[in-house]
This record gives sequence, structure tokens and C-alpha cells, in this order.
Amino acid sequence: MLSIKTYLYLVLLLLSTSIFFVHTTALRLFWYWSFPWLDVLVHAAGGFLVAVGGFLAYLVMDGNLLPKRRFLVLGILSPLFVGALWELFEYYFGISVAEEHLVFDTAVDLTMDVVGGCAGVWFGTFLENRVRIH
Repeated sequence: MLSIKTYLYLVLLLLSTSIFFVHTTALRLFWYWSFPWLDVLVHAAGGFLVAVGGFLAYLVMDGNLLPKRRFLVLGILSPLFVGALWELFEYYFGISVAEEHLVFDTAVDLTMDVVGGCAGVWFGTFLENRVRIH
């Protein structure tokens, strides 16, 4: 049976590769402008990725599982912070999807980052209950 860290590494590898592929393809083929829902989906996946990555980083550094409250806070605040940095990056380089509705687009993107983070918390809790730690 694989350890929880191995599962998390596999999820991070698959998800980060998928997000990278979808994001670069969407930019090159203008999918974000043709399919606005794709930006929402990628932000949710990114929030999930950041929450799971934060959980894995904590496991690697500390070796123990996080208490439930701290994991929830980590899973919400980490994607929110990374999402805010990403929104600043988009604004600075002028690659925002909805430039005429920038505030609304940013609010939706940050909300989806948090939703993805919550899904990452659920996934981490699911793994914690079913897989051994080491």
C-alpha cells in the first residue's frame, strides 16, 4: 500500500501537468476568451493543487498530519494567497480574460481558488482516513 505522501506526489504531478497543458493551450488558442468557464475550472484546479501541495509540504517538513482546523485554514488561505498573486500577475502583464469586468472576474477567480482549496482539504482528509501516513 502506498503512503499518503506518495499519493499526494502523484496527484500533484498529474494535476500540475494537466493545468500546465490546459493553460498553455488555452493561451495559445484563445480558449479563455472563447470559453470563459475554462478560466473558472483552471482556477478551481489551481486552488486544489495549492491546498494539496501545502498539505504535502507540511507532511514532508513535520512528518505528522495537521490538526483538522489548521488544515482547513491552510487549504483556504494558501490558494487565496497564490490566487491573489496570480491575479496581480495577470493584471500586470495584461493577460486578464475579462478586462472590461476585471473586478468581477477577479472575485470569481479568487472564489474558485478557495473552492478548489476546500476540495483539496476534503481530498486530504479523505486520504488521511484511508491511507497510512508513512
